[in-house]
Amino acid sequence: FPDSLLCDAGGVMDALQRSCATCADSRKDFYILGDTSYGSCCVDEVAAEHVGADCIIHFGPSCLTQTSRLPVLYVFGREPVDTGHCASCFRQLFPSPKAHVLVMYDTVYSHCADGLSEELSKEYKNLVVSSLMLPQVLQKKQTTLEDVHLTGMGLHGGYSTDASEASTHSEELKRKDGEFHRFGRYFRLSSPADVGLGEYQIFYIGSEGLALSSLMLSYNRNQFYSYNPETKSSRKEMTSINKALGRRYFLVQKAKEARTVGILVGTLGAANFMEVIKRLKEVIKLAGKRYYTFAMGKLNPAKLANFMEIDVFVLVACPQNSLLDSKEFHKPVITPFELEMACIRGLVWKGNYVTDYRELLPGGPYHHPLEREASECGEIEPEFSFINGGLIHFATSDETKSSGNTERQGAVVRKTNTELTSWSPAGSYMQSRSWKGLEQRLGECEPQKAVQGRSGIAAGYSHEQNHY
Repeated sequence: FPDSLLCDAGGVMDALQRSCATCADSRKDFYILGDTSYGSCCVDEVAAEHVGADCIIHFGPSCLTQTSRLPVLYVFGREPVDTGHCASCFRQLFPSPKAHVLVMYDTVYSHCADGLSEELSKEYKNLVVSSLMLPQVLQKKQTTLEDVHLTGMGLHGGYSTDASEASTHSEELKRKDGEFHRFGRYFRLSSPADVGLGEYQIFYIGSEGLALSSLMLSYNRNQFYSYNPETKSSRKEMTSINKALGRRYFLVQKAKEARTVGILVGTLGAANFMEVIKRLKEVIKLAGKRYYTFAMGKLNPAKLANFMEIDVFVLVACPQNSLLDSKEFHKPVITPFELEMACIRGLVWKGNYVTDYRELLPGGPYHHPLEREASECGEIEPEFSFINGGLIHFATSDETKSSGNTERQGAVVRKTNTELTSWSPAGSYMQSRSWKGLEQRLGECEPQKAVQGRSGIAAGYSHEQNHY
């Protein structure tokens, strides 16, 4: 359950228990998973495995990221939508019936897609309405709780997915006869031979949030329009995509100058997250940089501020949670796509933006093979820095190996002819700090006798004169 629906979790569990009590095998245990390990849009497989769950029922909005171990039943709910008012706003935004429009929506508004398509398709011949493509199994099942209502929203027909029938990440985005699969949605263009996807305008149903931001960055060549069912307002999205992409490109330049990279594990249930972490380690090594791997749950500036030796962090998470606004953080937080843009030599940004890390893996549409020949021969030319105006010198693979393996806690080096000592990059950084925290300094300070301390409160201690 997301945080906004925790108040209804108890009633839903009681309804499930009553429904299962009539079954032949009524020995079923239910657990409420409240505080998610990472984002509320992701299926929390980690918490489910702590109680030995056999399957998960995910309530509320979802990023539709493919799971890796447990079967999942999705219950998005039915957020209220005035289909007639939405269609009226659509006609105002697109007065020409020949307009090429692609309709997308948040998962909680998926129930209105058929009604809206039926009302507008007769008038707009080039209208394309996307459909939800649930991970692994595209099968819709009728739920036994259709008559049970939550506060403010009714339970929608559940969707099931079985992790045992998982598809490969190469099927996440493909085009065949004008059909596109991406971000848990699929659609077929009405006239793929004449009009490409870049010439379509996108009409999004939902409130402003991470889901809309992720779609706007990924389809940055399309003009977006949005309709908010909560406020019953529609608008042309005037958010400057070029400005947002410029900000992300600036982070890429910062990552080029970084010497130490921190890999943040932002998911433990999404499929192929271990594969992309392994690939990021290879990319960082070939770029002559050091790396550390962190798993710390939900991120905040205070947590990351404890690791000042890290120059830049890369977040491995679902497409919605990977776009972390790092303005309040001490060090930049980038996506795996941005790290590859910074570290892979000869990779040119052509305007496409990738938020799903699985598209970077072998078989994905944005996969780039790693070239090791140049780094092994030591023929890496420096690059110009757009930040400080100088040249960036990259270390070769031999220099990287001589700097030590950061996967271990430390390396054993020879201090003298007969003495060995341990060394680690993090430890050497701590030695360069002027303030190193509280230290015991045993044997370095003379013992002192205990003296009488202050008494009272900070507003006025007993030994201070009263000036009021």
